[in-house]
Amino acid sequence: MLDCKIAEQNLAQQQAMQQALMQAAQAQFQGFQNHGANGIGYVNQALGQTPNVGTVSTQETKQNGLFDYLTAMTNSYSGGA
Repeated sequence: MLDCKIAEQNLAQQQAMQQALMQAAQAQFQGFQNHGANGIGYVNQALGQTPNVGTVSTQETKQNGLFDYLTAMTNSYSGGA
């Protein structure tokens, strides 16, 4: 009879330890599972900073310098030849 009670106590302790292990594993898995949703903000932020190459248009302008004006004056003085 005493052996039965000891066996029951051991079984109850083993079940409690297994339950605690399962709960800890489930909590850890939930952390991994939620990490993707939390980390998506970093991806969206990074993608928001990069331009869409297909729709970006640029207009380049040239600022004339001293030699551009001298060349223009020389061409106008010599007839543009």
